[in-house]
Amino acid sequence: MLVGSHDAGPWLVTVQPVPRVSGHATASRRINDERRERHLAAFRQVTEEQVDRLWEYRTTIKGFGFRDRVRLRPYIENADAHVRTLCRASGQPLPSRSITRINDAELEAIVEGWRADRRSRES
Repeated sequence: MLVGSHDAGPWLVTVQPVPRVSGHATASRRINDERRERHLAAFRQVTEEQVDRLWEYRTTIKGFGFRDRVRLRPYIENADAHVRTLCRASGQPLPSRSITRINDAELEAIVEGWRADRRSRES
């Protein structure tokens, strides 16, 4: 253990002997495994949050109907940008239509492509 002090005057360093050597390799491996599992869980959570957000956009837009489309337009543009971002991030072709015009099967294909790409990046 190294201990240093520089309150006043020259820098003083003392080396303290360690009473015993721990099994750091085993502990390090366990810590790294736990960290990897936490990161993997967080990675999967982000994947599912993005999917949930996409379906939330879809449900909100469809439930809004034709009332006050002017106020809904920025929301639709944001949803379309989200779809394009997921497609670009996962290497899928960009949809040719807005989220308001694509059917559930097309949206599900985008979602599955996103999930497949994220699964391939897990390892």
